[in-house]
Amino acid sequence: MKKEKVKRMSIFYEKIFDKQSIGNSEDSPELNGQFKKVIDKLNNVQKQKVINFIELSAVYLSTKAKSQVDTRSENLLLILRRIENSFGRYAIIKNVGHNTKEELKVFFMNIKKYIEIISSYKAINLEDEKVLEELISIIYNLKKFSIQHYFYPTIKKGNLQLFKLVEYLFKNSYIKKQRDFDIIYSSTIFFRTDRKKLKNLAVDYEMTNERVRQLKVSYEKVVLQKLRLLSTISDYMIPFLTNGDIFTLSHIAVSDAFSEKNNKEQKTNFSTYFIAKVISVLAGEQYSEIKIGNDIDKFFFVKKELLQIYDYQKFSAYLYKLSTIRNPFDYKLHFDTVIAKNYISKFKSKKEMVESSLKNLVELYLDTKVDKDGNFVVNANVRPKLYEIIEDILKKNDSPMHISAIFKILKEKYHYRRTPIAVCGIINSRTDLFISFSKTSTFGLREWEKKKADIKGGTIRDIVEEYFKV
Repeated sequence: MKKEKVKRMSIFYEKIFDKQSIGNSEDSPELNGQFKKVIDKLNNVQKQKVINFIELSAVYLSTKAKSQVDTRSENLLLILRRIENSFGRYAIIKNVGHNTKEELKVFFMNIKKYIEIISSYKAINLEDEKVLEELISIIYNLKKFSIQHYFYPTIKKGNLQLFKLVEYLFKNSYIKKQRDFDIIYSSTIFFRTDRKKLKNLAVDYEMTNERVRQLKVSYEKVVLQKLRLLSTISDYMIPFLTNGDIFTLSHIAVSDAFSEKNNKEQKTNFSTYFIAKVISVLAGEQYSEIKIGNDIDKFFFVKKELLQIYDYQKFSAYLYKLSTIRNPFDYKLHFDTVIAKNYISKFKSKKEMVESSLKNLVELYLDTKVDKDGNFVVNANVRPKLYEIIEDILKKNDSPMHISAIFKILKEKYHYRRTPIAVCGIINSRTDLFISFSKTSTFGLREWEKKKADIKGGTIRDIVEEYFKV
């Protein structure tokens, strides 16, 4: 009976909501007149920014308020009417207090302010820091926020430190309580610090291990969600940043060296992972992230226009394979030969840009550079076994070798301390790789029998028997 009553009430409220939402502009006095004209003049990019701002901001509404906000539409005016109509909707719903209604009112007014600012924000000049301050205040609900007060006596284009600003937002908007900040600072991968174990944190804050774990997971989610709000003002913020020029490059490589440099300059302590997340939020509209295996200390972003020319993800997968497959020895690859197979289309004007970004991807992935001859080294990632060393010695010699010559190289170059007899035992146990030549203690590679017509391994009897079989 109770379920049926709830269902009937839900249908009743939904009908009211739909009727109000799809009404004409006369039903929404706040959207009439001058403000409606402002909305109509927004271009498609600006409208999408507003919709993104609404969707991201709605996440932080209380449960009651959030349940009444419907942003599922690509029509900005319709979304705004729905939000505004939710005020009237509360007049007929019981158990909803004044605070929830005020919360929606503030939410709607922030959206209006955001729209008014971006609609009149045509160009960025040296005096526009006040506009940037207002935008930051709106998206993070900061009552007293001043870039000049918190960062510089005066601000000019190119002087705003991005990560210093994020650090301030981290403490004053992302996570507000000192206890909560201490937990996330010491237990997550957002900061460059030795992470404490949950049980130690539980003792410090007199909580159970499970409660600390729950808080940690919750805070991580909140921080990443709130960080995404910066994407709604990225166009207005980037020109003010000290490192804003990186967003004009064909690619952005974020490594430990990159994060260490920025942390030192801006006196912050963020991890490479978190710095990459910040870069990702601001670069999202123009760049795409190229996945680099499961690394959390290497990130690569490339201009979206270049993805129409080259398959970066496929090349990244190839580099990942090179770095993870068992490789006991260093070897060289020719850069132009390696990259040739993954072109999607040929644009001569963009070729230099593509190649430059791919060279940086190789450097980031394999910790090596392309030399002046166009080669790059794939470094060994495991200690070679003895049979692999012997195989490498024979390949480099490219002809059969006596055991004494093999043993001499093993002793001088690899400091091998056992006897030549032990080396013979290793070779004879791997008949799939090596061949011997009768009783001469001379050895070669089995693959040579197919590649070289004048080489045939085995004893004289083996050779004669095979000859007569033919």
